[in-house]
Amino acid sequence: MEARTDARLISLTLACILGVFICFFSAHAAVGADLAKQIDKDLKTVERKIVTAPSEAETELEAVKNLFSQLQQESPNHPKLSAFAQKIDKLDSKLAKRLGRDVKPVSGNSGQTGSAAKPPAKEIVKKENDTASENLEKLPGGVTSRLKNMNSEMDKAEKSLANGSGSASDRATRAEQYLKRAHSYKDEIEKKYAGQYSEDHPDVAATYNRLDDLAATVKSTGQEAAAAEEAARQAEQTRQAKEAAAAKAAADEKEAREQEAAASAQQAEELCQSWKKRLDVYAEGDKAMYRCVGGSDDEMPQCKTWNDEAVALLEKYDQSPVAAEPCGDIRSTLDDVRRYLENFAPVYERYAQKMEAAQANLGEFLFSTTPIDPKNPTNLATTFKAGDFIYGLIRTQKPWAEIYQNRNNANVMVNVKIDGQKIHAQFVNLKNPELLNQQYLIFEIAPNPGKMTAYGNPDFEYGKSTATMRQGPNELTFHLGQLGPGSHTMELEIQYYGTIWAAGSLTIQGDDFSSYAELHKKIATGVAKSVTLPPAQMVNKKLAAEMEDLLKNAGWKNVYRLNIVDKDWWIDRVSGGNSPVKSRHIAAAVITRGDDGNYFYKVCTFHQDKLITGAFSELYLSHQGDPVPIPKENIDK
Repeated sequence: MEARTDARLISLTLACILGVFICFFSAHAAVGADLAKQIDKDLKTVERKIVTAPSEAETELEAVKNLFSQLQQESPNHPKLSAFAQKIDKLDSKLAKRLGRDVKPVSGNSGQTGSAAKPPAKEIVKKENDTASENLEKLPGGVTSRLKNMNSEMDKAEKSLANGSGSASDRATRAEQYLKRAHSYKDEIEKKYAGQYSEDHPDVAATYNRLDDLAATVKSTGQEAAAAEEAARQAEQTRQAKEAAAAKAAADEKEAREQEAAASAQQAEELCQSWKKRLDVYAEGDKAMYRCVGGSDDEMPQCKTWNDEAVALLEKYDQSPVAAEPCGDIRSTLDDVRRYLENFAPVYERYAQKMEAAQANLGEFLFSTTPIDPKNPTNLATTFKAGDFIYGLIRTQKPWAEIYQNRNNANVMVNVKIDGQKIHAQFVNLKNPELLNQQYLIFEIAPNPGKMTAYGNPDFEYGKSTATMRQGPNELTFHLGQLGPGSHTMELEIQYYGTIWAAGSLTIQGDDFSSYAELHKKIATGVAKSVTLPPAQMVNKKLAAEMEDLLKNAGWKNVYRLNIVDKDWWIDRVSGGNSPVKSRHIAAAVITRGDDGNYFYKVCTFHQDKLITGAFSELYLSHQGDPVPIPKENIDK
């Protein structure tokens, strides 16, 4: 019994001792891990401030060196010691260059463990790289040249951040452009040389790490600059508000003083002239109301503001001492202003009635991140994040057939502005009476290709901005993919014969809009598969044969198919109107096969000049349009 008790006691004692050791070493390891995280975080801060605040960077780098020494002492075998030493040496060198000083690398005087000092970090890296350097010869030439180009772009980015012109935000924006080009070289390496190199190769790893670090620095710098600019903007607004309040208070005080001073004749005359000067603004000055009597609809809102100002000023004048005994000069001004206001009243009344009618006709654009059910629109939004899918729905107060006064065909034109700048109008040709009788239109902007309905319905046809750019999601995603970081507004409107039938806008915010460029490529691929030869509008075998001969004489190796796409000849006159005929022309769409075996078509123009005899000359080829790729399976469609 006593033996078993002693054995238990011994086992318990050993377990306690083992637990103490485990706790001690776990705590020791945790300290090392915390130090490593702090060093890693502080190194990134230092790297950013070398560009923007080198003096602060110098102070913070010394603190990092102290943490590095502490990590060497507490965790001499920590796996990140070598990497930290390299990074500190690199930042020391960069800071020295920035400040124009000579700096000793930290790895040359790093702390010691036990009785023997650890070799300098650079020597460790050198030994590791001596073996890895053999792989430098094995890098493809295309990889080496692109790594060089990446570093060149990153040098430009760093220079732009440090010494570029403009504000800090401007410098960060320019640096981002250089980094985009550096990223494009990296993308080329990964796409063209996949499997032909190792990302652990020192040149590749160093360049990639530099790109990641610099991207973080540029992003942080841009955010800080934007915050500073926003703070300055708000401060300026506050200052202007205070000045405006002070100005108003001063103006009110001046007016009070003028009314009090009206007791004397001289002061009364001065006050009268002051009132005349204020009224002259609406008689013959910048806000002269006689101009508004014949003003356009666009001018009416501004004219109404001036009208209300003038009415309020006249009411105030009528309550002033000057109104009892007006001076001679002010009488004619008063008569003019009151007459202009009286004439403007019916003009604005007609405009208001017109706007009221327009409001009754005004429809709307609805937006969502998911496809919209026209009968039950839900999940609607007007603000989106860069990369979101965007679907649209146009709702009108009347059917399309009634708006366009056509029950068989309507070419709906959607005007689009991005950040106030017009892009090519987006046309949707409705060819089906059922579509024309609807009071809505599905209008996708940046849809998921798998859920996209555009380009799949022959009765719902989008126009083309160029030979290869189909309007709708294909063109809209192209423009979205060109946007830079920030907040952007897209405005959409349908106007027909002076009436706005629908209007709406959305906002997209984000730092990276490149996902829309990728989405554009996917949509464009689908659009390209649906390309067919434009249909024939005229059948003339003799003329078509003559066109084919001219194309072959112009170097075409083959003509697979030719459609005359004009219904008749177009007449060209010397100076328009009824001036003499100079020539006539007609166009044809022609399919040929290229040297690579792929098919494409061009729209070619043929001319005949008017001769002195009154007849036309022989036909000649005058223009060839851009090649439009066409899938082989569509060449006979």
